[in-house]
Amino acid sequence: MMLPHRDKWDVHHAQIDELVYIGRDVFVMVASTLALYNAIELLTLIYLTFKRKAGLYFWSILIASFGLIPYCLGWLIVYFDLTHGYVGMIIETVGWVLVISGQSVVLYSRLHLILSDRMILRSVLAVIIVNGLVWHTTMTILLFGSEYSPTDNRNGFNNVFNIAEKISMSCFYMQELTISGIYIWKSLDILKTAFGSTRTMLYKLFAINIAIVIMDIAMVVIELMDFYVWEQGIKLVTYSIKLKLEFAVLSELIEFVRSRSVTQSRPTKPSQNQSTFVPLSAVRRGSTKPTGFTRDRIYSGDTQTNITIAATHPTQETMTGDRIHVVRQVDVESLNAYPYAERSTEELFEYMPVELPPELMPRAL
Repeated sequence: MMLPHRDKWDVHHAQIDELVYIGRDVFVMVASTLALYNAIELLTLIYLTFKRKAGLYFWSILIASFGLIPYCLGWLIVYFDLTHGYVGMIIETVGWVLVISGQSVVLYSRLHLILSDRMILRSVLAVIIVNGLVWHTTMTILLFGSEYSPTDNRNGFNNVFNIAEKISMSCFYMQELTISGIYIWKSLDILKTAFGSTRTMLYKLFAINIAIVIMDIAMVVIELMDFYVWEQGIKLVTYSIKLKLEFAVLSELIEFVRSRSVTQSRPTKPSQNQSTFVPLSAVRRGSTKPTGFTRDRIYSGDTQTNITIAATHPTQETMTGDRIHVVRQVDVESLNAYPYAERSTEELFEYMPVELPPELMPRAL
């Protein structure tokens, strides 16, 4: 966030003709244009990519991407004095809250894909909530107090604001660094046993999270050096880039979890015959009643599994011959790199109930 008075940025700014654009003005316009372009592109990608408009990941990345727009517009209004200062301050503050905390929630929303420790997940969420409540509230009060409090108190508000801004942004950046560090830690841990395409995917995830860490460290350095205008513009562009990287991270994580689930579901012994009995959850007997689900065994050679990463319910395929088509819908919000560590696989996969043909009943029994 920025204070609306320009003397904080340049003591000689007031002596410059308002019709003349200096280099810093050009930087503000270029940075805002890039951030707005990335925001519009992100919103378009979100609309076209997500089939199911629900879930923590969807709403967090949607809100964070949308927050870039009021953040940029409010900054432009304040910097160029386009209207009353409080109008730009309100718009900018709303965007600032959505972008800063939204980015952390986006990181948290996909953390369960590679981490199954509920204590760590809850601790990360608690830190995000506490940081958001404390620092967003504090900085908003100080921002408006430094501009609209009684004249005698403004200098005090201004001094406290300048100090609190560095502390708050350092806390937010450390929060993001911690979450990214967890991704790097778990990626290195999984790399010890990964091979083939899984290892390649993890290297990509590792590189992306390293890039996010480098950007956060650079932002902390710029913040502490009091380059206010540069920090604001670079922050907008950086957050828009980090949100765009989320799509690359998500696609890689989905592929990793899918390949890991398939690998863990294969026989552990090379000599094990694929036609051995395997359990199939929630297969009903001949009854047409909605109750009475039992767990039976069928030959894996008589089954065909279709896996879809989608939010919409897949249509049940028509059974032909003696093959049973089992459609498993994988919900992105419920994916986990350690499916067998959970209490039940029902949390990961939604099994479509399938009627067994009469000719297969003896074989299933």
